[in-house]
Amino acid sequence: MNKEELNAVATDAFNQAQDGLAVPLDPEQAEGMGAFTEDALTLKDILEDTLLAAEGGEDVRG
Repeated sequence: MNKEELNAVATDAFNQAQDGLAVPLDPEQAEGMGAFTEDALTLKDILEDTLLAAEGGEDVRG
């Protein structure tokens, strides 16, 4: 998908979203516009960070 096609898709999605519509996108189009997945924060992550902070340690997970 070239830049012009991505710009057209992005413009169309933006216009629909402004009107309050949910805008489903093809995964390839979404990826081309910079979409990404994130890992959710887990309870284990929170507990580890809380314990680390209580012990005065530093987070080494970069």
